[in-house]
Formats: sequence, C-alpha cells, structure tokens
Amino acid sequence: MSEQYPGGWVTKTPPTPSGPYYNSTAQGIWTLTQQAQLTVQGIWPTAGNNPPIYWIMTIAPPTAGSYTTIGTQQNNVNTDSSGNFYPVFSMSPQAGPYPQAFNISKIDINGNLIFTKSYHWGGVDQGSLYNGTVDSSGNVLNQGYSSTSSQPGFYSKFNSSGVAQWNFETVNTGVALINFAGIDSSNNHYITGQNGSLHGVWIKTNSSGAIQASTTVLSSRPYAILSHGSVNSSGIFIGGGYTIYEGFLIRMQNNGAVTYFTTLGTGYGGSLVSAVVDPTYSFIYAAAYAPSVYTWALWKVDASNGTSVSWSRYSSDLLYYYHQVNCDSSGNVYSFTQPSGASNTVTILKFNSSGTLQWQRNLVYTGANIIPTSISIDNTNSAFILTIGQNSTPNRAVVIRLPMDGSLTGTYGSWAYSASSYTISSGASGSWGGTANTTGSGVTSTTSTPTIANTTFIPTTAKIA
Repeated sequence: MSEQYPGGWVTKTPPTPSGPYYNSTAQGIWTLTQQAQLTVQGIWPTAGNNPPIYWIMTIAPPTAGSYTTIGTQQNNVNTDSSGNFYPVFSMSPQAGPYPQAFNISKIDINGNLIFTKSYHWGGVDQGSLYNGTVDSSGNVLNQGYSSTSSQPGFYSKFNSSGVAQWNFETVNTGVALINFAGIDSSNNHYITGQNGSLHGVWIKTNSSGAIQASTTVLSSRPYAILSHGSVNSSGIFIGGGYTIYEGFLIRMQNNGAVTYFTTLGTGYGGSLVSAVVDPTYSFIYAAAYAPSVYTWALWKVDASNGTSVSWSRYSSDLLYYYHQVNCDSSGNVYSFTQPSGASNTVTILKFNSSGTLQWQRNLVYTGANIIPTSISIDNTNSAFILTIGQNSTPNRAVVIRLPMDGSLTGTYGSWAYSASSYTISSGASGSWGGTANTTGSGVTSTTSTPTIANTTFIPTTAKIA
C-alpha cells in the first residue's frame, strides 16, 4: 500500500533491513525513498551508517596537569533512559603539586562526550573513586574514599548536567565506600564498603544523602569487605566481597539485618572479584577464583540461600583478578576478563542462563597494555559498554560500546575485535558454605564541599560499523 506525499510516493511497508542498529536492524546506504519509508514507520536508524552507535572512545587527561587516569571501576548499569553513559574514574599526579582528582563524564549513545567534570578536596594523595549509578531523573551518584589525614569515605550526587548537588563525608576514619548498590522504590540509596578495621560496611541513605541506617558486618575471619552487589525495589541487598581467606556472598534486609553469609572454600582461596544478581533476583553470578588452583571461575548460585550452585565454569587460559561480570534482562551473563600472558588484550564471553557458552571475543590494542575494569548493559538491552584502563603516557580511560550479539568483529584503528577460542570447563573446585557472622555498629557522616571544576579532556572516538 502506498500514499502520496509532496515530491513522490511512500510505501507503508519499509524495505527488509539487515545489520545492527538501535531501534531495528537496518544499516547501509539509504536512498531518499528508503529514508522516507523508514521515517513514516518511525524507525529511522540511529546506527548502522547513519550514524553508528558502536564506538571506541579514549579519554585522555590534559598534558599540562600531568595526570594519570586510573580507569573506571563499576558494575552497575549506569546508562540513563536516553542511553547516555556515565563513566567514573580517578586520576593521580605524575609530578608536581597537583591534587588527585575524581572524574565523572557523560557520553551520549553515539559516542559524543557531553561533559567531563573533576572534583577533589585539595590534597595531593586523594584516594580513589569507585562505581557510579544513575537514578530515574538522570542524576549521577558515586562514592569512594579520600586518603587525606582523616581518611574518610564519601558519596556524592551530580545532576544530569554534571552540577554537584551534595556530597557527604564519613566522620569515621578509614572508611572506603566501594560499591553503590542501588536505589529502592522509596528512593533510598544503598552503599557498601569497608571501615577502618576492614569489616564490611552497609549504609542506607535517603535521596538527600542523609544516613537512615547503617551496620558493620563482622566475619569469623579477620575481615570482610563488602565490595559488590545490588538492591531490588524493596531494598534487599544481595552481593559479596572477600575476607583475608576467601570470597563470600551475603544477603541483607533493608534494615541491615544479615539473612545469610556464605563463603567459597575453606582456608586460603576463592576470593570474590565481582558479583551481579539476575533481573528476577533469583540467582547470583559470582566471579571468583577456584580455591587451590587459582584460576578464572564463574558461579551461578541460588540467591535465596547463597549455597546452591546451578553451574560453574573455570579456565586456566584466563586471569581471575580482573574478572568483571554483568547480565542482561534475559539472564545471559557476560564475563569481562583478560587472557593469561596477553597484557594488550581483553576478553568478553557470553553465557546463557544455563551456562552454555554463546560466544567469546578478544579485543586487542596495539599501542599499550590495557586492563579490563567494567562491563555494563545499556538501557536498550542490545549493547554492552566496556571500560578499560590504558597504560600509556599519560594513562587513559577507554570506553567502548559494542552489540551484545558478538557481531562487528574487525579492525578499528589500533583496536582489533575477533573471535577467541579459550578452553572453558565445567565444575570449578570449591563450594559455597556457611560461616558465622554478626552485625555491629555502623558509621555516621557529615556534609562537605569538594572543589568542582570543568576538566579539559581530549576525547577521541572511533566509530564502529
């Protein structure tokens, strides 16, 4: 069926598209008629060749400041409803009296840098910034710790334009706030980390940052650091961390009470590197290393008890200590790691919810060593976003957006994306079991005012496809 419009006719049935893009699967060279057809259908492509939405962005610090970027460290889905992505990273000085800065950036779905901001408290050694998340209004929330004399932890809120809204600093010394777990349906915020005695810290704040409840998780081991996890709409926290001996999984109520605390293995071994909960809040995907053999391992564990294992995978071809995981809305899990003996390479693997390997890919950089730091699933549930630390002079942060089906292999400037063939085996050693735990007193905080500045960064974006 066709209808007339000024200048010609438009069919209501668009041509059959092929290839990846944002709202459908169209790409290629578009004629005026094809453009009009797709516009009528409301599916004019925002990717493919007009423009691609898959890209590699390198964010370099200003040479005048001699900063070194450390790279992002987050697991949360930190894209807003428009597909904008918000990486966070830290920078330390190479020389001179430059304070270490914490940086937050905003990148749109097409790989354009919208803003980048830095903030600090004025010292030379200023600690680290960890993962960020985005609320329903596009506000960015992140946290970390400062290495100033009082060694406080901090948590901050910026609006969608990068303007600071508030910042809180813990009164307690030695608190490192490592993980922003998420936001519940009442807009309470949940943050986890460690205190000065290296015990786990769980904090609940309201939307203005004021602490509502907090608790310390004490293990029968020397310490228990809460480094990963998330909350659901009811404020139930499921995550994990590590003690001096092994990794652990934990489930907590929205008042801070511990439901379970389970550890991987006995004695030394099994440190948890990353953990993510599936969309139904039924299973935990835990990235750890298998006890005694110290290899890359991935576990699917029942989130209701923290002990029942659906499946596990391990590989001696891959490193365990950079291993990051995330999962999409269908329960597929994505592993982001590095192969043994290949410091210029990162590896992405996709498993379905049954543990079957769907594909594996290498991303190789020809210019310098690289480190995998995070993998996030974007708001379209069709692309993942990687963050990578690039060791060069000065070091840089790299952000990459790729389709979740493993397509678009090829060479893009200094980057090569190709299939890999590492051996993945079933049945990792070790098992998750219970151990004694208690909860103790929490932490308190006070408002503080960091120095906020626009930062002159040099973004370089290579379009893919």
